[in-house]
Amino acid sequence: MTPGTGKYESLLVRCAALDPIPTVVVHPCEKTALAGAIEAGEKRLITPILVGPTAKIEAVAKSAGIDLHHMQMVDSPHSHSSAARAVELVREGCAELLMKGSLHTDELLVQSSRATRVYERDAASATCSSWMFRRITRS
Repeated sequence: MTPGTGKYESLLVRCAALDPIPTVVVHPCEKTALAGAIEAGEKRLITPILVGPTAKIEAVAKSAGIDLHHMQMVDSPHSHSSAARAVELVREGCAELLMKGSLHTDELLVQSSRATRVYERDAASATCSSWMFRRITRS
């Protein structure tokens, strides 16, 4: 194997002094998706919160020899619901980042864009209500 430029190793060294970021890992139901999240957690880059079908994630972990003993997991029956729940967890402040696992990108993006539209609508509604309240109370 040919050594790289060292840019990733340099980045890991720079991140070592930082706190890990709470990260929702969406539907990590295959070996590389799960192993990547666990490795990032071991390197203290993230604090993984695994969202997906718990039994399936545990089966993948067992077959890959991955220890999930200290992992926070949120059970969700399928990839669509995993994406929706993951976005909710970020919006609720339980995590700061989303990490894609073994689901289609569009499944995650659809849920994320739905949440953004709801947030924008709620924010617009709140702004409108606030403006109307100020207008009424000044009259």
